[in-house]
This record gives sequence, C-alpha cells and structure tokens, in this order.
Amino acid sequence: MNIPRLIIRRVSGSTSMIASLLLIYMIISDRKRKLAKPFHRLVLLMSIFDVFQSLAIVISVAAFPQESNIHGAHGNARTCTAQGFFMVLGFAVPLYNSSLNIFYVLTIRYNFSPKRFAKFEPVLHTIAILIPLALATTSTIHWGMTTRTAVCMPIGVIPNIGMALILSISLLICVGSMLCICWTLLSQSRKMAKYTKFSNVNQSSPRRSRTYNDQKKAIVQSLLYSLTFVLTFTCPIILAFYYKDDLIAPLGLSIMADIFYPLQGFWNFVFYIRPRVQYVMKNSAHNSYFRTLQDVIFNPKSIVNRRRRSVTDLLRIQSLLSPISLTQNEDICFEERIDSSSSNVCANICNKFEEGNLDQSIQGLQIQTQIELNDEEQD
Repeated sequence: MNIPRLIIRRVSGSTSMIASLLLIYMIISDRKRKLAKPFHRLVLLMSIFDVFQSLAIVISVAAFPQESNIHGAHGNARTCTAQGFFMVLGFAVPLYNSSLNIFYVLTIRYNFSPKRFAKFEPVLHTIAILIPLALATTSTIHWGMTTRTAVCMPIGVIPNIGMALILSISLLICVGSMLCICWTLLSQSRKMAKYTKFSNVNQSSPRRSRTYNDQKKAIVQSLLYSLTFVLTFTCPIILAFYYKDDLIAPLGLSIMADIFYPLQGFWNFVFYIRPRVQYVMKNSAHNSYFRTLQDVIFNPKSIVNRRRRSVTDLLRIQSLLSPISLTQNEDICFEERIDSSSSNVCANICNKFEEGNLDQSIQGLQIQTQIELNDEEQD
C-alpha cells in the first residue's frame, strides 16, 4: 500500500477512534441517567466496538509480519492474527447501526416506548455481539489471517461469506428503515396539512403540533444514523465486487474507501451531539461554538441542568402570569426576564406580555414548557 493512502487511513482511523472515545466518555460520565435508556446503551456498545476496529486500522501495516517484506511491517504472525481478530469483531458496528435503525422504526412507526423496546433489546445485543465474536474466533482458530491491502483479514471463503452477509443484512435493514421512516414522515405531513386545512389556525391543537415536531426531530435523527451506514460502507461494498472478479478498482474509489470506511465513529459522534449543540446555541446565543462543544462533550450534565432551569423559569412565569391581572404582572415580568436572561424563550414570552397578549403568552408558556420537558426526557 502506498504511503499517502496509508496516512489517509491512519488519520481517518485516529479521528474515528477519538470521536468514539469522546462518545463513550459522554455516556459514562452521565451513566445513571443515560444508561437507563436503550438508545444510549446501543450507542455506547457501538462506540466500544468502533474503538477496537479503528485501533486496528491505525496500526495498519505495522502489525504485518516482518518477513512479508512490506514497508512499515514490524510485527509477526501473532500481531497479524490479533489485528484480523479485531477487524472482524468490528463488524459489530454495522450490526449495532442496524439496531439503532430498528429502534427508530419501532419508536417512530409503531410508537414503542423505551420500556417496551427494552424487552427486545437483549436479542439485538446478542446478535450484534455473538455473531462477529464467533466469526472472529473461528477465523482465528480454523482459517487464520493473512495480509491484505492495509490490514490483516481472514483467509478462506466462509469468513468472507460471513462478513458479506453481515454487511448485506445491515444494508437491507438500513434501506428498509429509511423507506419506512420516510413514508411515516410523508404520512404525518399529509395528516398535518389536512388537519390545518380544516381547522382554524388559532384553534389548532398545541399538543398535536408539538407531537408532530417531536416526531419530525426523531425522524431526522434516525435518517442521519442511516446516512452513517451509507457513508461508511458504500465504497467498500463496491470495491468488494472488483476484488471478487480480480479487477483493478479505480484509484478514486479506493481513496474514498480509505477516507470514509474508518470514519463511522466520527459520524456517530457528530450526529449524537448535534441535537445538544443546537439546543445550547439556540438558548445561549452568547456562547461561542467552541464553548458550546466543550460544554456538550465534557460537561454534559450542564445541558441537563440548563434544561431544568429553563423549565423552572417557564413554570415560575406561568404561575405568576395566570392568576393575576395584566397591570399587576408588568413589574413581575420584567423581574423574571432579568432573572431568566439566559433563556431566549422567557424573554420572548415577556415581550409578548408587554404587548398586551396575555392569552398568547400563557399559551406559549404551556407549549414551550411541554417541549422543554419532552426534550429533557428524550436526552
């Protein structure tokens, strides 16, 4: 393998490994809350297996036996075997990605609650862990490992068929879930448009609108995780057909595979922190992007506390606005706006109140409070 492509793979693999380690840290640092939810458990284990595979990619040809006469080879038969073992074990990552797709389909399409999904979760963990582990173990014991372009991989037809089946099934689940989720989004959009058409806008149900917006956010997030699989495995799958027929693959396709294949952990990290970054930037406009990333990654509990403070502010203003008159509320609203200056939502509510829109202020508070509570529950 030429040196530029080797550098590309090592940079991509290092990026993915660091991103997965940060993801693991974010979940473990708030484990009492996050590990109680299936989504975070799936992401955690997917990140752990990605670290193993990314590390094997970063080591690359350094694990090759010295007698292979490959530039950069400093290992032996055992290091090659260990590298091949972890590369095969890394096929748990696409299986966990498929588990996330299943999670979103059941949640969005069939309204599964986290508790109901938890009943099926052990089956997904068993499949995602035991199949790659069994394939890696049998490949190591019975067929052995050999050097490939950049890493050691199993010898023989059966291991290759096993890896191809894992990717094929994961691809089918990914495509199927994307179609199912997109169909759900279109159906909900038509229902919402029909409801809005035959209803007065001012009389439309805030709860219906909030539910639709929440599901739309979940749909976008699920499609992003499906996109992760597409970005990661499209090029390697195409390359597999070239290798099968002993054809020379286009250099551009090989370079794209070198870039994107090791980056699954990075994409998972980006899409995982995306809703949290959006929340902080929206509610704390004075924060820089770097400071926001720092808080989201290294101080995730601060985001939860910020949401709880926002909910508390909203509830306090709502309790003050409701029972008393417009004149009595004026000074109180100014005081609350000062106390809640970090919340753009509270400031907007107070501005509406100052304009005399008391009913609109109370309705806005009720909707926004429920949204904040729902976001905190989903996080």
